[in-house]
Amino acid sequence: NKLIDERRLKPRTVARYNYSYGKLIEFIGRDNFKIEVINLALIKDMMRWLTVTDSTKRDVCATIASVWNYAIENELTTGVSPFKQFKYAKIYKMASRDYSIDLGNMMKLKEYWLNLVIVRDGSRWSYKDGAIAKIHKRTSEEFGIMYFLLMFYLNGSAPFDVAKLKAKDCSRVEIEGVDYWKVEFPRQKTGMSVSIRLKRDIFTIIALEHFLGESKEYIYPVVRWFDGMSPMQFQRQVNKTGESAIKWVKRAFEIINQETITKKVETGIDEPLVDISKVVLYTARHSFATAYLNTPGCTVNGLASLLARSPNTISTYIKALSADKDIASAVDFLY
Repeated sequence: NKLIDERRLKPRTVARYNYSYGKLIEFIGRDNFKIEVINLALIKDMMRWLTVTDSTKRDVCATIASVWNYAIENELTTGVSPFKQFKYAKIYKMASRDYSIDLGNMMKLKEYWLNLVIVRDGSRWSYKDGAIAKIHKRTSEEFGIMYFLLMFYLNGSAPFDVAKLKAKDCSRVEIEGVDYWKVEFPRQKTGMSVSIRLKRDIFTIIALEHFLGESKEYIYPVVRWFDGMSPMQFQRQVNKTGESAIKWVKRAFEIINQETITKKVETGIDEPLVDISKVVLYTARHSFATAYLNTPGCTVNGLASLLARSPNTISTYIKALSADKDIASAVDFLY
């Protein structure tokens, strides 16, 4: 609290500190501990325990390290920071961030989800028995997979941004005779405006339009709102929903992989499998960015605009070419 007050941190940075402190409390099992408790062995054990995403590990390491450094600089402790020994930046910050899944498998996940919630008869469809109740339950398979798909379809939005969507952020527009949903909101991490246009189809009717019709405060039942909720409490509920969601998404991709293998045996068509180790919440954002970069006419500035990031920080989502065919085709224009 001294560090936060003294440095006048931005709300999203304060939320990150509170999140990290909450994870420490959860891991240690109590909240009345001194900073000297946070030693090298504890940090290494905590990093093994904290398996939500690589990004979360980096954030937790960075915030705990900064508190340790602050305590040393202000002579609030005579202890030795474990971060002088534990090269977290080298291990986590420099680690590969290639979490993307190809568009074909994302579409298979969408189809898998649609088969969970609806019955189709040609161009007509109806909800399966009990499906509406299930998509409103934040721990269900139906909601969890939908939540992940929403992150992908909403320009790779973060779980927190999807959780905070409100009805006022959405409106219907017609573009060249086609119905779209216009969704606009400030990205929580950067404050930059996110502008999304989604075609009105079965997915948006169920995953957006249906919830808008029942919306009171937030569109999706991620947060069980109560007066006086702190940013850390809000984030904690978002995290719990995300942990449940990714469990269902991984299970779905395991089933999709098995179906892909069966299809390959029967038809000889070689389709890529999903690397389950890459399936984290952040995968939705990377997969959206990769799908965009594989479309004709894509630009770095266009991607930056869609992701609500500055163009000079967009390199995270741009992977180097490695396959012979990719390298060759990239320079075909020379011949």
